[in-house]
Amino acid sequence: ATQGAVALISSRSLESLESMGLPGNVNVAGLYGLQARAFDGTSVIRMPENYNRVRGATADLRELTRDHPELHLEDKGLAVSVRCPGPAGLTRMVLMHMQDAVLRLGPAYHLVARNNVVEIKPRKANKGNAIRDYLVNPPFRGRDPVFIGDDISDEDAFGVVNDLRGFTVRVGNVRRGMTRARCALPSVSALLDWLEQLLRDNGAETGRA
Repeated sequence: ATQGAVALISSRSLESLESMGLPGNVNVAGLYGLQARAFDGTSVIRMPENYNRVRGATADLRELTRDHPELHLEDKGLAVSVRCPGPAGLTRMVLMHMQDAVLRLGPAYHLVARNNVVEIKPRKANKGNAIRDYLVNPPFRGRDPVFIGDDISDEDAFGVVNDLRGFTVRVGNVRRGMTRARCALPSVSALLDWLEQLLRDNGAETGRA
């Protein structure tokens, strides 16, 4: 029914997604769209400004995470994130190091905090821009977008899809007014039930046609 117009858009790198067993015949955007792989296997990498300085700018941060094994640093190449499950004081220390790194990288990069993860990423890299890139090319061109997400990093995409008069769904418990999604479902199981119902309804419509 979609003729290949389905894509996974993630904050993870393509390498990380592929290591999780992602099938090779799907459209995937990694690192908020900086990396993209089409269902036919062709890939595109968009290099942000100062990308080659990320490793040097985060050297102090890397030393901090080595000294505190409870911290988990993920080097995504074009972005760096740290998971901070430890005490608040350690989280503040991570934030200080990451703020210093952003200052060294300049305005092309910024800091994003969500749940217990803090990330340095290119300012222009977000899931909303990734959707815009998809929609100007086949097989997505001319279609009404539908976006489903469960994280604060999905809010940019909700905004773009809403502006394009598409349909947006936030999965998970979220307070009213705290998401731009037009619809909310409480869990992944509720999402699967909803999708299965859509498929049944579509099959019934096709049968009547």
